[in-house]
Amino acid sequence: MSDFHRVVLLRVCFPDIIAAADCRFPAFEGADIWRFCPSQRLTDDNRPQFASDVWAGMAAFDTEADARAFRADPYSQLPFLNTADTVWTALAIPFAHRGTVIWRDRIETDCALRVCRDPVEGTLAVVTSAGFDDDSTVPISRRQDFARGVDAVLRGYGEAPGNIYRDTVNGAGVDGRDGITLSLWETDAAMMAAAYKPGVHRGLMDGHFADAMFDRSSFSRFRVQDMSEDWGRAAAPA
Repeated sequence: MSDFHRVVLLRVCFPDIIAAADCRFPAFEGADIWRFCPSQRLTDDNRPQFASDVWAGMAAFDTEADARAFRADPYSQLPFLNTADTVWTALAIPFAHRGTVIWRDRIETDCALRVCRDPVEGTLAVVTSAGFDDDSTVPISRRQDFARGVDAVLRGYGEAPGNIYRDTVNGAGVDGRDGITLSLWETDAAMMAAAYKPGVHRGLMDGHFADAMFDRSSFSRFRVQDMSEDWGRAAAPA
């Protein structure tokens, strides 16, 4: 086991919409953390459908060799990928991780990912997560406000200078664990401007601090060492 995780980011476009309730993609057993969930698609009243033709997530590995082996041939590692139209992957090194998240079978704070303490070069990738303490008691209106806010942030990122890619996936319909929002940026400054200067994301967070939209959250930052060229298409509308 190395001092820090190596992470493979993953985004897959399938020919048809796949519902989480109807399909349980097997977790990759060699990963210390495995998240693979449908891209968020909202109904007209802002309810997540937990079904999409685009699924995405990440696999965190204990060693670089394991991460590279997975990325070198994901099709043999996960045979269901052979039915996909496109498979995008990126090898990334985490260098920051803070917050509370459920990516395994427990709540973890500031420790779900082991990060590299030395300076690392590469394109910036950011993964954020959010969740509720007791999902069964969360009012529908609160879920809707949160989902609508995430969608607004992604649209804002899409218009932000320096944004390369972005997507969000919802884990609630898969295994009840937290999903992720993934964004890639040309520069650190571009990300900081989009996320923390006045704008959609800053407004959402200010609103959350005034009236909590979720109960836990985390952010992680990565340096991408290598990535595929084809991100794939946007998810089909709900």
